[in-house]
Amino acid sequence: MGGFKQDIPYGFGMTITKTVDCMPQVLGSSPLDIRFMEVQYDLGMHKNHAVGEGVRIIYSTKNGGDRSTLELTCFRLCNGNDTNVRVANDYAKWMVQCMGAQFPGPPPLTVPTSSMT
Repeated sequence: MGGFKQDIPYGFGMTITKTVDCMPQVLGSSPLDIRFMEVQYDLGMHKNHAVGEGVRIIYSTKNGGDRSTLELTCFRLCNGNDTNVRVANDYAKWMVQCMGAQFPGPPPLTVPTSSMT
């Protein structure tokens, strides 16, 4: 998601990566039993390539038994690269606001069966 100039990323941009680990249900009405899901948002500015400071927002879910957890973790990016520096969620929200974007919300905890193909 973001702007392009002559087919090259330009201006604010966001890449989204989704990882899902699930087990098919044998019985019951739910077709999937999601064990782990991670959605990663990388937000930053581009001028032919990623430039300056950006932020990586990661939502992780884990399901075990009857419990489901959702965790939000944020990291600083520099020129599109992960710095492995964890930042406060409020700082990440401020960074996203400075870029003129909306902070992405948590993903739905279910996966439609059509996305499995």
